[in-house]
Amino acid sequence: MDHLRQGIQRHCLASNLEDLKGAMVAILAELIGWIGALAILAGYAAFSLGWIANGPIFQASNLFGSAALLLNAYHHGAWPSVVLNVAWAAISSIALYRVLKVRRPTVPLTGLPVPRNKADSSILED
Repeated sequence: MDHLRQGIQRHCLASNLEDLKGAMVAILAELIGWIGALAILAGYAAFSLGWIANGPIFQASNLFGSAALLLNAYHHGAWPSVVLNVAWAAISSIALYRVLKVRRPTVPLTGLPVPRNKADSSILED
């Protein structure tokens, strides 16, 4: 009888640990979702109010926010939101890449940095 009681206790403990794990995942998914929403809202507000330009900060806030909301939507099985945030993250990734690429121009076909003055042009002569 004691063996049966220990087995039941182990089962209850395992069940409680699984419940705890599920609750922790749910709380983490909610926290990630709220942080993502805040990132997108803050980036949009800052851009719309003229505090920042369409640059790396704006695009990074969109990318981070959409990735966080994607995780939250996936956790909840909200498939339209998953698809929306996959597209949002893809667009933000491309835009961020382009913004960063424009900030670091290179000479076509060589991949070398564009010289800013005559002294730097010796890089291209080697």
